[in-house]
Amino acid sequence: MNRFSIIFVAGLALFGLLQGLAFARWPHLEDAVVPSFLWPLLASLAVDVAIRPAVAAGKLPDLRTETRFAGLVAAVFVFMATRWVIPSL
Repeated sequence: MNRFSIIFVAGLALFGLLQGLAFARWPHLEDAVVPSFLWPLLASLAVDVAIRPAVAAGKLPDLRTETRFAGLVAAVFVFMATRWVIPSL
């Protein structure tokens, strides 16, 4: 696994933490149009679209499907752990 993949997975895990804290602080986010389990997927898609020009230019390696999956799983686990540890702020 290259350095960029590790940063990607860690970034999505951090996103899961921030999402969990946001949902603890503002519980009405549970009623949002976009369900909470899709937020990490949208964040992953946004990063993938943002890095696409750098990947095409050869400046960054392309993200493997396994890396994307690991990032999503990390984000969901961290989100659920945060919601379990801190139910509300």
